[in-house]
Amino acid sequence: MNLIQIAIYPLPFLKVHDKIVFVDLIKEVKFLANIKSSIKRIKITRTRTLRNKSIKSSVRTAIKKFEAAIAEGDLDKARSLLPEVTSKIDKAVAKGVFHKNAANRKKSRLASKLLAAQNQE
Repeated sequence: MNLIQIAIYPLPFLKVHDKIVFVDLIKEVKFLANIKSSIKRIKITRTRTLRNKSIKSSVRTAIKKFEAAIAEGDLDKARSLLPEVTSKIDKAVAKGVFHKNAANRKKSRLASKLLAAQNQE
């Protein structure tokens, strides 16, 4: 595989020697297949990966806020955050980021944490 080291380049795809190449996160250029459909699939996969990362990140952030509220003992805030977290998880399932069983498991664990914190009061 031919690799060309490059400086930071803002685009994920560029042309080198009349071939479309992909710039990965470690700033190396990798030559792709010449077939048009496989180039398209790589572009689509790249776009979806970025979208999925964004959605997963927002779900993790919401879960961390919920768990931080429980750790602080602020149960009113935790009660108000639980529907928001559940909604974000459900939206991630609708977009295909999480499997529905994994999402239900996450929601169940969060509800159990809230219930345990309420019982400790």
